[in-house]
Amino acid sequence: MAALKDFESLGGRHSDKADFVLIYITEAHPLESSNMNVLGGTGIAVNFAKTMEQKADNARELAKRTKLPIYIDDVTDTACRAYGAFPDRLGKESKIPK
Repeated sequence: MAALKDFESLGGRHSDKADFVLIYITEAHPLESSNMNVLGGTGIAVNFAKTMEQKADNARELAKRTKLPIYIDDVTDTACRAYGAFPDRLGKESKIPK
């Protein structure tokens, strides 16, 4: 949760220069994982999403804890693969491909 709050703070300080959004990508540590984490320390335990509906449900849980707009990556991880969300899953990008 600290990284998310830091990202929100950064967005607040620089909102005149850039739009800050979250892109909900594949869960790093879903409940099914032996390395289960609670959604990046947010206190949200989620299952691996196999459909866009499930991914949207998980993103709605995250939306309860942030003011930032959330966009949802597709189930084939197009945005995640394009921008390489590793090792840190919070980052900055200058543009999103169409």
